Amino acid sequence: MKIYQNPILTMLISGCQECPHRIARRFKNNDRYYTGWVCEAINILHKNPITGREIATHPIVEEALMSGGARNDCPLEDAPQTPKTRGEQ
Repeated sequence: MKIYQNPILTMLISGCQECPHRIARRFKNNDRYYTGWVCEAINILHKNPITGREIATHPIVEEALMSGGARNDCPLEDAPQTPKTRGEQ
C-alpha cells in the first residue's frame, strides 16, 4: 500500500491501478501508434542522440498493472503496516 497526498486529499492506494499519477500516452512504432500507461510522477532523463538535448520521459507501468502492485521506484511513501487482530488471518 502507498499513500497519495496533495493539499486537498490523502488516500491509500494499493498500486499503480488506483494511482492518480497513472496517465495514458501514445507511442509510435514504425508507422503505427499504440497507447500505454505511464507514471507521471517519475521522470527519466536521457539524451536525444540526434539533437543532443536532454529529454524527460515517463516509465511504462504495464508490468506493475499486471502484477497488481506498484513499481519498485515509486516515489509515493509506503503506508505503515497495521498489526493484524486475532480474527484476521
